[in-house]
Amino acid sequence: MQVKDCMTRGILYGNMQDSIYDLSRKMKENDVGLLPIIEHKKIIGLLTDRDIVVKIIANHDEKNIKDYLTKQIITVEENDTIEFALEVMEQNKIKRLLVTDDHKIVGILSLSDIIRHNNDNQKVMNTICSIFELNLNKEERKTEIDEFYL
Repeated sequence: MQVKDCMTRGILYGNMQDSIYDLSRKMKENDVGLLPIIEHKKIIGLLTDRDIVVKIIANHDEKNIKDYLTKQIITVEENDTIEFALEVMEQNKIKRLLVTDDHKIVGILSLSDIIRHNNDNQKVMNTICSIFELNLNKEERKTEIDEFYL
């Protein structure tokens, strides 16, 4: 299966002039976790929902978005295989990739997209475990919900 068979087309963008609240609202309304941020028709970085919560809001720095953008933009071609895209995600410890066609951004590929379209869930699970540095063989403590008191 190729990336173009799973990816989400029709990318939403944010602008450097947008407030963090406008960007957050755009993510919520469109149910996306990543926005490429553009300035002068060029992508200058990527902003994730996690960046907003863990970096920007936690630092009370809602006006200085540029310092919190991911500057390293990792892409795959739309004709690449899903297996290759999973390897790229695993190597870079990321959950989403921008998809290009002849150096033009045409979509986004997320782990969720792959899960929805792929029957090889073991490969996807291995990638997820690697990204989050999970160990499937590790004995996990099983806790019943009623052990916790609110």
